[in-house]
Amino acid sequence: MPRPRKPIALHLIQNTYRRDRHGPLPATPYQTPLTQAEPELSPAEAALRAEVERWRGVFDSGYDFFSELAPLGIVDPTSVWPPEGRPAAERAFLAAARAAWERLGAAFLAQWTPDEHDDDDEMPWALETFGDSSGPLKKPRKLRR
Repeated sequence: MPRPRKPIALHLIQNTYRRDRHGPLPATPYQTPLTQAEPELSPAEAALRAEVERWRGVFDSGYDFFSELAPLGIVDPTSVWPPEGRPAAERAFLAAARAAWERLGAAFLAQWTPDEHDDDDEMPWALETFGDSSGPLKKPRKLRR
């Protein structure tokens, strides 16, 4: 009677696992197979996706918590010191947010889903503040998923 094979987990622990000798690793319930490869994005779509991702926190909450917009020269008014400079910073922040919302709002809304912690009737801050960004004359820009 041949000797039983060692479990793959033992080879992994001992750092002796070799795919060509021991076969592929068994799937765990936490692994999901890839159904489709991510489609290649054109440079314009990649730039649009990156810009929407940069503005996501502001569109969703109205604050730039992680200073993602600082490289663009846009400062969250709550971080301005001394407080006397906050009204001017708030006006500049709102103007930049409105311009970005008009440019990127439709793409943001196309992929936005409410957080599990949000109320059912909660909408993004930019939608409540500036309204729908896709007017009758604007063609909405959408991200491919």
